[in-house]
Amino acid sequence: MKKILMVLVISLGIATSALADTFTFVVPQKPGSGTTVWTEIVLKELARFMPGHTLKLRNFPGARDIPAVNAFQNELRFDDTIIMVSHGGNGVSFLQEQVDYNYADWESIGMMNLKHHCW
Repeated sequence: MKKILMVLVISLGIATSALADTFTFVVPQKPGSGTTVWTEIVLKELARFMPGHTLKLRNFPGARDIPAVNAFQNELRFDDTIIMVSHGGNGVSFLQEQVDYNYADWESIGMMNLKHHCW
């Protein structure tokens, strides 16, 4: 976990403005969703490595996450202090529906790694 967080910290330093005090992590779901809970955990840990910075979570719910991800594509991604927290389901929308975004237009700074157990 510490290695992942350090990669995020380094990536944030490269991808964002060095003068920023506040970084906003946009979650395209309502509060209490799995992605929101995961983001809350990551931000709590990441904050330890970024003293003097404020890390905010902004929920942006909507049908199948599309409104938030489209807003990121069309407006929010041009602000270096805003980070989109995306997940695999957004890839399904990208493949199956008419959306504004294309993952090829974005730079990834991290990936959620899940451990699967086989019985």
